[in-house]
Amino acid sequence: MPSFQEYGRIAGALHCIGLQLVWCPKYRRPVLEGRVADRLRSLIEAKCAERGWTVEALEILPDQVRLFVRTGP
Repeated sequence: MPSFQEYGRIAGALHCIGLQLVWCPKYRRPVLEGRVADRLRSLIEAKCAERGWTVEALEILPDQVRLFVRTGP
């Protein structure tokens, strides 16, 4: 549970929204390695910055991606 200071504020409301996203390649093949993983990391971070999301955790494994972001309403 986040502390009170970690909540976001908008017109008369407080919010704390976290999203956990998990992606797996088809048949969980180990394709997310090397340059592919580096490019995927840069794309995810760029898109999160564009949308105004805060990346709390990003883990790229050979057969899956785990992402946890905080966002506003």
